[in-house]
Amino acid sequence: MRFRGECDRLEMAIKAGDHEAIVAVHRIDLPAYSGPGPVSTWRKPVVGPPARPFAEFQVVDGLEADGWIAAWVNRPGRFISTWEPRAQVEFPQDALELHDRIRDESGQKSGCWDVFAWRDGECLFAELKRGGSSDRIRESQLIWREAALRLGVPAHSFAVVEWYGGTSS
Repeated sequence: MRFRGECDRLEMAIKAGDHEAIVAVHRIDLPAYSGPGPVSTWRKPVVGPPARPFAEFQVVDGLEADGWIAAWVNRPGRFISTWEPRAQVEFPQDALELHDRIRDESGQKSGCWDVFAWRDGECLFAELKRGGSSDRIRESQLIWREAALRLGVPAHSFAVVEWYGGTSS
């Protein structure tokens, strides 16, 4: 998989609550963005133009360039590919069914990773974390991953993207 601005990849043990996993971690640098910002930022760092201002959208952009259908899962079951204006992604039915089965298997409404992508019957889940922040993988996200693995999703379909750059908003 290709992430925009990819610079480093490693594997890391992640623990949250009673759950633990070995996950690929991709460290990326996002170039500074100095153009017009979006009207609404949700207090997130801005790393791109209003259509794709946040790190999640920059990852979506890179995955799309690599042939994936990709979206930021900004709320459970809501997949968007642009911010201003907001555009909902149309995933194939089998992708949506897998996503729903994972949610049902996990037994919780939260826990889906930030970015969901699909290409040729394969899925990818990426969780974004800003480098140097206190933000960490939550237990609900490891439960989501475990549910996906039980349903046959391979472990390499999950990645953490640790990103650097952007402006404060």
